[in-house]
Amino acid sequence: EEPESVSLREGDNITLACSVDNKVGTLQWTRDDFGLGTDRELSGYNRYKMVGEEGKTWNLRIENVTLDDDAKFQCQVGATEIVGPIRSKYAVVKVFASPQPPIITAGPMLILREKKMALVQCISKGGRPASVIKWRRNGELISEGIEEKVENMDGTKRMITVSSLTFEAYRNISGSVLECEAINDSDEESRKVSTKVEIEFEPQVSLTADRESVYEGDTVKISCTAEAFPSLVEYQWNVGGEEVKEARGAMELIIDADRTLNGKKVTCFARNKIGQRSADYLLDIKYS
Repeated sequence: EEPESVSLREGDNITLACSVDNKVGTLQWTRDDFGLGTDRELSGYNRYKMVGEEGKTWNLRIENVTLDDDAKFQCQVGATEIVGPIRSKYAVVKVFASPQPPIITAGPMLILREKKMALVQCISKGGRPASVIKWRRNGELISEGIEEKVENMDGTKRMITVSSLTFEAYRNISGSVLECEAINDSDEESRKVSTKVEIEFEPQVSLTADRESVYEGDTVKISCTAEAFPSLVEYQWNVGGEEVKEARGAMELIIDADRTLNGKKVTCFARNKIGQRSADYLLDIKYS
């Protein structure tokens, strides 16, 4: 009876079959063509032993399989003066190992400047075979801007997959969730990790007045709205090119309409740590 090739997970147990009728020469198993020894206890290998009916069966029992056992095994009987050698077919043992949970290098939050190029990486390591990595934004599969690198971890049979995603940071992706999914043949279910994307941008400023027509003697309230991230915004007001110091920091400016202000420009400046923008309102004051 000859051994069969098999695939199994790290930590499993396995028995490779080898029975020989009327054996004459010395029997031993090889792993990747290296002899394991001839005594049934295989004393140099604490997880290996030969089991079965004495004188007839020399099955190789491997306990608690590791990646060291990912190899080709063969049962051999050495030649004697009267009989030639016997070799079984090779049994290829394929060992699958689960990777560590994937990680996104950015952590749980990815903060980016608007219109800049962003690079984020997802790493799945320690598995065998290598993991395949997929990226999604709000559940939608991403197919562009991905570069994947697969290599052996130093001196082991374990693999590492590094997937790099490059994209331009547009404001419309702010608040979106980037998800990395690592799929490995050794696991029944894939593993996922995600990060939330926030885009930093300078304020977008707009001005509104609380009345459409302004007459001399009226009080008009002008409101400054700034959409920005970070949302910590400082305000400054100018009327006719001069700063209104007492309105510094306020989101509203109240003006007593006077004919001397007619045709003058009201400007609201809004600044966050990314930059400063402004908006204008032209005073049109009706008087007799």
